[in-house]
Amino acid sequence: MQLRLLVLPILAQTIPLGFGKTISDSRPTHLNGVPLERDGDLNEDFHKEILMGPSNSSHGNSTEELLQWMFSNADVNHNQFLELTELQTWINSKVKEHVMQAAKDNLHTFLRIDKNHNGRLAWTEFGEDYLIKQGYSKEDAERSIRNLKSLPRRLKEQIMLDRAAWFEAATDPGGLNIDEFLTFRHPEHSHVSLLNMVTQIISDLDTDADGVLSEDEFVAVDSTEKVSAKKISEKRQEFRSAIDTDKDGKVTLQELIFYNDPSNPLHALREARELIGTADVDKDGKLSLEEVLQKAKLFLGSTAVDTAKNIHEEF
Repeated sequence: MQLRLLVLPILAQTIPLGFGKTISDSRPTHLNGVPLERDGDLNEDFHKEILMGPSNSSHGNSTEELLQWMFSNADVNHNQFLELTELQTWINSKVKEHVMQAAKDNLHTFLRIDKNHNGRLAWTEFGEDYLIKQGYSKEDAERSIRNLKSLPRRLKEQIMLDRAAWFEAATDPGGLNIDEFLTFRHPEHSHVSLLNMVTQIISDLDTDADGVLSEDEFVAVDSTEKVSAKKISEKRQEFRSAIDTDKDGKVTLQELIFYNDPSNPLHALREARELIGTADVDKDGKLSLEEVLQKAKLFLGSTAVDTAKNIHEEF
């Protein structure tokens, strides 16, 4: 069974901030501990992230070392087994760490960009900083953020999307405060922004405009993208087993919000059950270290973990 790729975010606690599909300081497409990317793709590092947390660089360089670290810390009663409640509690704690790490990183980014230190970021401050990170000079960035005509099409489209989200988050014409900036960059921290994010995903994928997603719409890919048959198969499995909860062949706004909300406590229980159900070779309802190591790809998402690689792009 294809396990929910949301769990990958927790195992990744052993990896520092950073990898994701994003353009420099733009809003990250990848959101740690969230099963769907902002563009509707599955988060392929979900299991790793929810098992390892936001920074795993100090817990070993090999797959075996990372899994041993996770196992020994999650096994709170020290009986050499991971039981359902232990794994559920561990996953919950790692998701919370991702939330706290995102807030911390957001503060650092806010303070760096807020050049006049007035406690609010103007759109032009953010936009100019973003373009400078793309290689534009300060003068060109100042000019281009006010007149997008000279920018490449994809960059222009990204900035227009970000600008719309920016002013949606703003409550003051002077710009975003620190909390609003967090909402702008991490919609999973706000139920309203999570709703907006999920609504946008449906809008982008709902080709027949009926307000819900069919399985074919959910797995559809841009004609310019090269997507493997395996990835499409994984998305179909995820649609059927995890997102379409009433099994009617359609995914509603409510189902997608439920699936994508990292604060939903049922996620940790569901992930823990599936991990145990898949890796529990002797069917005793709990996991030994040997069983975890035998299913390393399931827990870490790959046979090797590059601890220098980031879960999020640095901002």
